[in-house]
Amino acid sequence: MNQSIRDLQIREKGFEIQDDDITDPSVIRDWCRDNLKEKIKSNKDPLLKKASKWCVNYQTIEEIMGDTFETNPTNLANKYDDLDDDVKELIAEIVVTNEQKVDCAKIKEWCDTNKKRRSSEDEEFFESKLTEICMKVNIGS
Repeated sequence: MNQSIRDLQIREKGFEIQDDDITDPSVIRDWCRDNLKEKIKSNKDPLLKKASKWCVNYQTIEEIMGDTFETNPTNLANKYDDLDDDVKELIAEIVVTNEQKVDCAKIKEWCDTNKKRRSSEDEEFFESKLTEICMKVNIGS
């Protein structure tokens, strides 16, 4: 069976895993559990590549950084003006309701969503921005 047919079969069987669809680590754990039952035919098998990315030593950014994320949206208030334009664009897409301080709530939502990303070289942008924007300020220093 040629590789393109195998790739098509993998997609048809639901073996695709999409970076932008993942907001909960349990999605990845379930995907790994379900898909590692399949036989991997060679080291070029796309399933092996996906399993290597998603199933081996998977840690979210939040798991690595621990409880150092800001939990009070109001404490993020003065960060919005200093954000890079690319981050402001991402935050602008977030919809919040019933909030007096919309920018604070949007930043908090962006932090909460993106700290669940996989910690990897592919996600360096988000790791650095989460550190810069979403971490608690150490008042005792």
